[in-house]
Amino acid sequence: MGGAIDLYAYVFEITNPLSATAALNPTPIITFPLNYLKGAVIGSQGNGSDQWYPWNGNTQAILPTGEESLPTPMLSDIEFSDGGDLIMDFCDRSGHQFGIGVLQDLAVNTDFTAFDIGGDVLIAGIDCNTGQFTLESNGSFTSNGIVRTGSGVGTNEGPGGGEFFIRIDGRWISQ
Repeated sequence: MGGAIDLYAYVFEITNPLSATAALNPTPIITFPLNYLKGAVIGSQGNGSDQWYPWNGNTQAILPTGEESLPTPMLSDIEFSDGGDLIMDFCDRSGHQFGIGVLQDLAVNTDFTAFDIGGDVLIAGIDCNTGQFTLESNGSFTSNGIVRTGSGVGTNEGPGGGEFFIRIDGRWISQ
């Protein structure tokens, strides 16, 4: 395990979204820790960019090298598979905070460029009998009673030590 031990993702459901009675269900449909090792932003595992960090207003703390960030997660997209499984895209908030030739810190008048940011894609399988979602673990998840396994089993990247989606040539694939 790596990353902040108190950093969690929560996904909530909006009921009746297209009506005047739309409401946020206060109980998350899935909750899970973000304390797993993920793919490094650049370089190799163990350089600090292979895990999630809490949001931080101190740019010196989240951009220690001036180019590579210590990733701070932001759930940026949710999709559903044909079977109803929940696919979640986490981007690195640093990509929205920094750019090319910007001030790293208002107290220090030095321009810098943040080139490298990192995200992750996770899947949670659904049990249609209960409506419950279960997060992937070691590259596998269960969808309506069927175990599905991706190419990232045992990679030490992702919840449970592997990941269902792996990144090849800049694209996320499952197999």
